Amino acid sequence: MPKQLVSAENIITGSLKNYQKNWLVYAEFGVWFALMFVVTWAFTQISLTVADKALRFFCYIMFSLPMGVILIILSVALIDMIGKNLQKKKADFRSSLFQGLHHLFPFIWVVILSGLVTSLGLILLVIPGVIFYFWYRFSAYELIVNDTRGTAALAASRKSVTGRWWDVFIRVALPVIFFYLATRLVLLLSYLFFGAVLGDPGLFFRTAVTPESVPAVQSLLNDLIPRTVQALSMPLFVAADLILWFDLKRAD
Repeated sequence: MPKQLVSAENIITGSLKNYQKNWLVYAEFGVWFALMFVVTWAFTQISLTVADKALRFFCYIMFSLPMGVILIILSVALIDMIGKNLQKKKADFRSSLFQGLHHLFPFIWVVILSGLVTSLGLILLVIPGVIFYFWYRFSAYELIVNDTRGTAALAASRKSVTGRWWDVFIRVALPVIFFYLATRLVLLLSYLFFGAVLGDPGLFFRTAVTPESVPAVQSLLNDLIPRTVQALSMPLFVAADLILWFDLKRAD
């Protein structure tokens, strides 16, 4: 008889407990993500002063490439950190950052492979694309945690899900919905708070006529607040996935 998988409720509570226990290191990642967002915002504001559109586009590409690489390294490092925390292994920011650098290109390749397969399924018929998405959802974790690379990572992910597709679907969907709604609530409260600090609680709920009419501070916060909330909530989503994936591996 197949082993009963961890419930969606336990996945949610496990993710919350992990966040509560390790919030300081996740906040450190959040700070680094926030710094990247500030730098990106500053570059965007400066690039608007360049009249030549071709030159502006070239500068944007030259800036986006290294920033994208850094973002991927930080994201992989965060996944590595969360995985070690859940496994109660020794973890620190530097070692996880090294893992992010070490797995940079294999991670990109695995993401491309899983994305291509899923997209092909969506193009041919929608339902196969959805099936493929959950089959290969854990391929990146196979790479980062077990150092399983390329198509082998996709095959390992599919093996874990095969025969349990509906169980996995429910246990992925419910935590995602729960944490998404919680994140939206935090974002709403953040907008109200910073709006009140600036003297107008509804400031961030109104659409500007033109981007140029928005003051610099408001423009920065418009970009920084949602991205920072997203970065700080990312460990909840990743931990939920990893809790389920670890349970799937134990059930194999």
